Amino acid sequence: MNLCAFYKHQIVACWIVLMSFSSGYSQCCNYTLDMQDSYGDGWNGASVNVIVNGSSQGLFSVPNGVPDALENIVVCAGQSVELIFNSGTYDDEITYSLSSPSGMVYSDGPNPAIGSAFSGVGNCSVSTCGGGPSDNADSNLESFFLLGNTSQINYIGCPGVLGVEDQTTLGADLSAGGNYSATAQFGTCGGNYGGAGEAWVDWNQNSVYEPTESIGSWQGTPPSALTNFNFFVPGIAVSGATTMRVTQQEQGSLPLDPCASFTWGSVVEFSIFITGGIDCTGFDGDNSTEAIIVQSIPYVDTNSNVICYSSQSAVYNSPDVFYKFGVNPSAANTKVSLCNSSFDTYLTILDVNLNVIAFNDDGISCSSGESEVTFASGGYDSLYAVVEGWNIESGEYIINITEELNVGIGQNLKTSFNLYPNPAEDLLNFSGGLISKIDIFDIQGRKVLSASNRAGIAALDISFINSGSYFVKIQDRNAEWQTKQLIIVNNE
Repeated sequence: MNLCAFYKHQIVACWIVLMSFSSGYSQCCNYTLDMQDSYGDGWNGASVNVIVNGSSQGLFSVPNGVPDALENIVVCAGQSVELIFNSGTYDDEITYSLSSPSGMVYSDGPNPAIGSAFSGVGNCSVSTCGGGPSDNADSNLESFFLLGNTSQINYIGCPGVLGVEDQTTLGADLSAGGNYSATAQFGTCGGNYGGAGEAWVDWNQNSVYEPTESIGSWQGTPPSALTNFNFFVPGIAVSGATTMRVTQQEQGSLPLDPCASFTWGSVVEFSIFITGGIDCTGFDGDNSTEAIIVQSIPYVDTNSNVICYSSQSAVYNSPDVFYKFGVNPSAANTKVSLCNSSFDTYLTILDVNLNVIAFNDDGISCSSGESEVTFASGGYDSLYAVVEGWNIESGEYIINITEELNVGIGQNLKTSFNLYPNPAEDLLNFSGGLISKIDIFDIQGRKVLSASNRAGIAALDISFINSGSYFVKIQDRNAEWQTKQLIIVNNE
């Protein structure tokens, strides 16, 4: 039995239990070897030997008579990866590349280098956020060094690249609860201009570089002395592969935004492999297939999205927690509340096909930015409630799910409205009863259209709204709201 599975809703206890345990390679993925022959007749005796953790995965080649071939090689985070190229008859026709989930790791050709061509560290993570410079001149990270337990990052920069420079093949293994020291040379590939530098490690692996995950910073004007980052790996860091981001921003000031876009400077990402930290393998709720199952309603759960959860939603770049619950056929409405949570929350309700049927940012019944939504749940067998934070916020939350039963015979039942066509282009039509007010929101929760008419609304002109995914809130004559999803395909 996984210990964190047992303690999955008792985060502090889980931290304490697991601080004395370490995991092996917790994350594995496919690396892709893409082999090309420009003449189209195969590699004529050439091959690439892929060695993972000291073990050859095979001699890979393009067969005779074909122009290209792909091979997937399983690599686990933290494992060593080496490429050895063996020459053939027509090497001038040969190119090949190796890619990880985060992008290209290595490429060579025509006339690839013979013998040992590449060595690095396995990484199965994707880049945590974008941003980076739009110009590779001047201010740049010149070097970065970090000695881990058995591996090290030894990076030499200049010239820089646009955006985020993927150096995740360079990595260091660190122990949770350990002290380490890194050195950075914040310098220049050209002129000397003042700015700032900072480094972060995504310790909790929630795909967000948080202010508390900064391991050091620099402010000054090149040339400057080496900057030492003396840092402590939290005992509650999540075991497995994660990323480190080092940023130098010309004209920047501390603290830096790790995901910011700017003109001059550099952003470089490296791999970090944590041992002896939290094992998230048994945590439920990180996605729809591993949702926390609500056995019965009413339901109350106190949990935290700080660790062991990642960003799965397109709404905000904050860690999400999925709950799955069945719908009572006798219930007219279901209410999901995050009131009294410790942070500014965002709440989304999905059907089993992951279509949005309701959402809320700030619930009117909550005191300080938490979310709450009441929606018509009739006609659904089961639904998902997705808990996340506004922007990148996270913390402890309280989820409360309750039902409102159908009214008795002789009383008014909640009207079910329809909108059509969907996708819509110019005109959106409505049916199902008298509609007194309609609000349309974009995926970020911004209102793009509002209309009201006590006599009823049968159609709306949407020709001026840009193509995209939207939510339509419909109010009936009893001042009750329903939410529908809408796709607009005009103004292309």
